[in-house]
This record gives sequence, C-alpha cells and structure tokens, in this order.
Amino acid sequence: MEVARFDWDERRLALEGGARADLADQAQDLMSLPFHLAMTAREGEGEFALGVTNGRKFNEFTFRQLGREGIEVGGRSLAALRLQGSRPGEGTLDIWLDLDGSGLPVRIRTTDRKGEVMELRLLGTESPAGNPS
Repeated sequence: MEVARFDWDERRLALEGGARADLADQAQDLMSLPFHLAMTAREGEGEFALGVTNGRKFNEFTFRQLGREGIEVGGRSLAALRLQGSRPGEGTLDIWLDLDGSGLPVRIRTTDRKGEVMELRLLGTESPAGNPS
C-alpha cells in the first residue's frame, strides 16, 4: 500500500519512498478525488487543473467537462456530468457525477498510457429508511 502524507501547514506532500512535492491548492489523493469533484465541480465551468497523488507520484491533471450523459444505476436512468482529467502521456481519468440527486460519483474509469482500462460503477443505492432506490 502506498502512503501519501499531506502537510498543509508546510504545503508539502511526502510520498512513499521519501519523495516530496510542493502541494498545490486543492490537491487530492486518488481515492478522495471523485468526492472532491462532487463537492466542487459545477456544470458549465471551464477547464481547471488539479494536483493528484496515488502515493507513488504527484501529477497535475487538466480536467474538462464532456457534458451530460445518461447512466444506468440500479435499474434506473439518471443524468450525470462527465468530467475528464488528462495529462500528456499518462492516459485519462473519467468521472461521472450524479446530477439527479447527490452529485456523488456513479462511474469512474481510468485508461492508462498503454490503453488498459479499469472501471468502477455504482450498482445501486439505498435510502436512509432502508428502501432501495
């Protein structure tokens, strides 16, 4: 398991193996990134840069909106905002955010520089009362 330590007071990031990097505003680890975007991305905004670490390295990605798309979740269709992050030579990171409800990520897909794809999909949700939605 890779570890990244964010020191916001010193604005430094300590990576696995001893590497260090300067922290950019709103920098995120890879697992927190989709939830950060859920809280900050707004439909219609332009391109923006965001620093992202996987614990081994720290890179700046450029994100842009690719528009609304229909996504199937738990047997129902919902509108999602598709964001795509890229870095030359590093592949892409696509994140679909639920526009019909929570704004949370419902699909995440990474494509590495070799074209290998990994995808995560939300299969369903449950309401607080325990009733599937």
